[in-house]
Amino acid sequence: MNSLNICHIHLLIIYFHNMKYNYVFVYICIIFSLNLTSFADNTSPTHKITTTTLENGIRVIVEEDHQQPAVVLNFVFHVGSIDEPRGITGISLFLEHMMFKDTLSFDQETLSQAFANASSHYDGHVNKDYTQYAFETTPDHIESIFDLQSERTMNLSLNEDNLNQEKHRLNEKQSPSIGDAEYIDEVWETIAYPSSGYQHPVQGWKEDLDNISISEVTKWYRTQYTGNNLSIIVVGDIDPKTVIELSKRYFYRLPKTNTRRPLYHEDKIALPELRAEITTKSDFPHYFIGFKLPPVLPLNELLGFEIMADILTNPFNGISSKHLIDDSHLMSDIDIRFNAFSKTNGLFVIHGTPHQNTHFYSFKGKVLQMLNQLKEDDINQRYLESLKTKIKIKHLYDQSSLKKKTARLVTLDHFNLHLNYYDQLNDTIDHISRKDLIALIDKYFLKDPKRILLSVKPND
Repeated sequence: MNSLNICHIHLLIIYFHNMKYNYVFVYICIIFSLNLTSFADNTSPTHKITTTTLENGIRVIVEEDHQQPAVVLNFVFHVGSIDEPRGITGISLFLEHMMFKDTLSFDQETLSQAFANASSHYDGHVNKDYTQYAFETTPDHIESIFDLQSERTMNLSLNEDNLNQEKHRLNEKQSPSIGDAEYIDEVWETIAYPSSGYQHPVQGWKEDLDNISISEVTKWYRTQYTGNNLSIIVVGDIDPKTVIELSKRYFYRLPKTNTRRPLYHEDKIALPELRAEITTKSDFPHYFIGFKLPPVLPLNELLGFEIMADILTNPFNGISSKHLIDDSHLMSDIDIRFNAFSKTNGLFVIHGTPHQNTHFYSFKGKVLQMLNQLKEDDINQRYLESLKTKIKIKHLYDQSSLKKKTARLVTLDHFNLHLNYYDQLNDTIDHISRKDLIALIDKYFLKDPKRILLSVKPND
């Protein structure tokens, strides 16, 4: 992508957030009338992805991008908090922190300095689904990173001193402050996923953290950090043959075990609605209504939900603000989020902080009225096209970022989706109509929906 097009993208994104819709659309028309050919060329799937699986089960994925001498590497272990049984919740995060301590060959300070010398940025991250170690570097430092990462993957020094230090550090972070949004989200997920590991916070339950033993951490390390539970994903200025050779050379001793990624399973709700009211230490009340979605959305539905979320939350003419804040004065704020990929049911969540005298069922009724109204209202076709263009631009911008491309590959690989899942984004979104949006509303929100309702109230 040339610098002129990047400049256009930045300007468009700024205008989307700071101008009225009709001016935005005029600006888009001008830009794309001048650069239509360039836009089409840049959004076509020209990337080259190479994949292979080594004898010990390691999956190697390389996407070449030779526009700049830079490389992003991700070592992804397919284990997260969803995989943790009660009693050792938080152990994946615990182990990820331990991976930055001593190995058999390096003490913590030496290892940290070696990683800093080999990369411009490195970190580790655990979420509900997987654990990853990410690096940004140049082609000439890739082998050093493979060497260091393989050392701690196979030769981590797990001892009581490091265990106790990490327990103390995690305990300091364990109790969210009063009113903390993370704490409210933790309560929501406990209710929303009653029978899966998604109900566990990534940091684990405090009683589990206090009782985790060195033998349990060692067992988790040996059983989860294995060949067939690891994907090595590299994007940038690199030859795939080099990555495959380095993967074989440095990780050939990593054993293959019987560990398998968890299959998708439905977190079933017997009733059409699951309702709960919880009193917590938060400063303010918070209301949630979540609509269950499939574990993995097809691309057309994912894009449809992106458009719908934008229609509902647009800061200038968003329907949720109009119905729940401006007209009814039920809520002081409102937000919408949804997850497109999950090992159990996905969720489309509408939530926010109510005004003092707002009853929860007034909130629920207004949400359902709002969704019905969205079906009846004539969504302006030009407005719909502008939202589609906004999504296309974001996709185009993501395709120019090595980190964004790597993150997408990590997600697609983890959920066993085709690595070219997004290649047909432009064609798919062009065919989404108002009729398709109405079909999504009926299918997931209004006709035989599965809903989760939660009222979080502060202590008196």
